[in-house]
Amino acid sequence: MEVGSSQMGEGTVAMTFEDLDCWKTARLLVNHTYSMTRKGDLTVAAEAVRLRDDVVTVGKLVSGLIRSTESRRSKIRSVVMSIFHLLSS
Repeated sequence: MEVGSSQMGEGTVAMTFEDLDCWKTARLLVNHTYSMTRKGDLTVAAEAVRLRDDVVTVGKLVSGLIRSTESRRSKIRSVVMSIFHLLSS
């Protein structure tokens, strides 16, 4: 069994967030940012600050998209449930 995975049943392996390609890419970006800031070079530090700001912006956009999707999903679920209720009456 791989690290970060858990066995669910015979032949079935559950993925964790650490198995996602986006997580692996984010970790590479974080490690690169840390290595840049450890060098102490002011131009490198400025680039790290810019990268950090970009990452924060993207994080806010992604979380907003997730909230928006969940909100739409719950509204659609409510409409569908109402239709089913009317049809079953």
